[in-house]
Amino acid sequence: MSDWTPFIDPDQLTNPQLLFFTAVYGYVLFSAAGMLSDGSELLLLVPSLAGLIGSVVLPVLGAVPDGMMVLFSGLGSDAQNQVSVGVGALAGSTIMLLTMPWYLAILGGRVDIVGGECQYTKPKNASDSWAKLRNKGWFDTGVKAGGPIATNGKLMLLTSCLFLIIQVPAYIAHSTYPECSSGNAKQCAEAAGFEKVFSIVGAVACLFLFCVYLYIQATQANQETAAKAVRKRVAAIQSGEVTLAGACKEMITAASKRRGGSAEALE
Repeated sequence: MSDWTPFIDPDQLTNPQLLFFTAVYGYVLFSAAGMLSDGSELLLLVPSLAGLIGSVVLPVLGAVPDGMMVLFSGLGSDAQNQVSVGVGALAGSTIMLLTMPWYLAILGGRVDIVGGECQYTKPKNASDSWAKLRNKGWFDTGVKAGGPIATNGKLMLLTSCLFLIIQVPAYIAHSTYPECSSGNAKQCAEAAGFEKVFSIVGAVACLFLFCVYLYIQATQANQETAAKAVRKRVAAIQSGEVTLAGACKEMITAASKRRGGSAEALE
């Protein structure tokens, strides 16, 4: 390890020391997760930011630790081999998030499926013993996925394909320059030159689709917030809490500004 680094070489640590550092690392992650959760809940109190917290802020903050592991694993002199550690950690966490939470959510939220429809509400002619989940089979129970879930699934599939931009050239380079794996510096340099263009293209494509993903999530959040506001206005009008003019005050004011008139005249 270089003389200037303030870190201890893991090869010089004993097993108890490694366990201690692992416990410290776990405690730091646990504390950071709690702070992140508390901070996100406080941000939800800001009306202008409430719709963006769950759709934009939290996913970005959740991806930062994985991104930092990949970034710092590739900063050393042996980046080609060390980056596999970061990518392995990223792949492991991603696979876990795509399997266990989905399985537990579907297992805990499934209901009976009758005629292709999930039985979330009690039918009018149902008996008193009716329950949402009575069957235990895998093919007659399930959950109903909303529109955003289907959209996000397509985005996940599309963004996963971006790995092929560098993975396919990497396989080609590995077969074209086989001695690179044994330490041949000349062939490693040629393989790196071959992969350079594809890595840049992959990075640009990932950044572009990341921005597209954030835009789609922000748009969905705004639509959900607007729909929720409309439902609340309708409920308030039906209950007599507000008048129609009072519920539509914001729209009347906006229309008056566009026409250059007054809100009272439009009312």
